[in-house]
Amino acid sequence: MKVVLVGGGSGGHVIPLREVSREILECNRSVNLLIISNFGYRDRTEQIFKTLLKEHPERLSLKFIYGGKFRRYDRNILQELLDIKTQLLNLKDLLKFMLGFLQSKLILFRIEPLVVFCKSGTGALEFCLAARKKATLITHDSDSRLGLTNKILSKYAKICLFGLPKTVDKIDSKEVIGVPIDSNFKAATKIEKFRARAGLGLTENGKVVLVYGGSLGAAKINEALFENLKELNNLGVQILHQVGSEAALVKAKRLKAGLVRPDLYIPFEFSEKIAEMYLAVDLVIGRSGATTIQEIANAGMPSILIPAQLSDQQKNARLLDLMKASEVVREDELTKNVSILFKKVELILRDEQLKKVLSESVLRLAKYNSAKQIAELILTHRFEPKLVRKS
Repeated sequence: MKVVLVGGGSGGHVIPLREVSREILECNRSVNLLIISNFGYRDRTEQIFKTLLKEHPERLSLKFIYGGKFRRYDRNILQELLDIKTQLLNLKDLLKFMLGFLQSKLILFRIEPLVVFCKSGTGALEFCLAARKKATLITHDSDSRLGLTNKILSKYAKICLFGLPKTVDKIDSKEVIGVPIDSNFKAATKIEKFRARAGLGLTENGKVVLVYGGSLGAAKINEALFENLKELNNLGVQILHQVGSEAALVKAKRLKAGLVRPDLYIPFEFSEKIAEMYLAVDLVIGRSGATTIQEIANAGMPSILIPAQLSDQQKNARLLDLMKASEVVREDELTKNVSILFKKVELILRDEQLKKVLSESVLRLAKYNSAKQIAELILTHRFEPKLVRKS
């Protein structure tokens, strides 16, 4: 039995593929898996799958294809057409799309997958369109609605699954399966917190905050933290900061050297130990992408979310704000008053009742078996029509 899992362009698309792959490989020894991603995210994809590839070298393989992006913004048609630079980039990526589609056809000429699981992202549309008549297609969107890729593919898909509910009253809907993430994202016991802090070189006592904007970082979050770094350091807060780029790391280290307590600030470019860090910290500051929200929910972690200027992240943040499951700070609020971040951190770390409310509320979104459930769907093909949502 051959199964293809496809997605690319970001950790939010590739990490769930790893978690689903792990479940399939452990559950069924007769399945061979092929992971399809795009060339632009090749290095990080190989890094994400490094351990799993070593454990299953004969049953798991990676292939990379070209993938195009269709850039569109919240503007009218005339403004879009007059943006020559954007249209030229779209034209360039149309060529990448055509090349990726041909590469997909060549791959499918050599293999005949029974099921294709689409996590969307760069390269996913190309392969899934090529495979639409050859295999059963299952799509998954981390957010609460179909993205452009899966909207196009929904007419061919047997199941369309979602990571987040559209509204609070849809939390228990069967189509909301959650986002497949590392099983180590969970609420920490006192012993687990002690061990995690010791393993990360943190002091046993004191407050610890994790700041990160995903695997590639987030410039706005980095800059906001840099502006508030001295105040947080003076407050005695230990900070783990995934900056996401070498340039940001250079600046972070320069600022670290000027702190009164430089030992309290630990910047790093990228780490695979984020789940371990969750066990050690008291608060997470990050984007409101669906993967981050799932991590926060499974860990029952108090958070400050700073949504990017994208509709899905804005919608995700509104949902958590309505649930009283996170403190939300908009980018325009940070621009007007950057110290608002320090005030929010100070408030949450000092107010135990607020921490409890945030923790208990976000746990409503926890989904601990997403990867296993998706793996079972792939392996058993038990497709229920009520799980399909086309709009």
